Amino acid sequence: MYRLLLVSFFLLLTSAVWALKPSPEWIATPDSRGLTYQTTALTTPDHAQLTG
Repeated sequence: MYRLLLVSFFLLLTSAVWALKPSPEWIATPDSRGLTYQTTALTTPDHAQLTG
């Protein structure tokens, strides 16, 4: 039981670190998977740039 708890804690910790500091690089894009898409960029009122 102790091992299971320890492994669960380790997995939770590593996933939390990944979620808080995601990679800025794209792993895959829709066109690399054979899908069509359109890139859209928006600027928020506080001048942040959002791309999707």
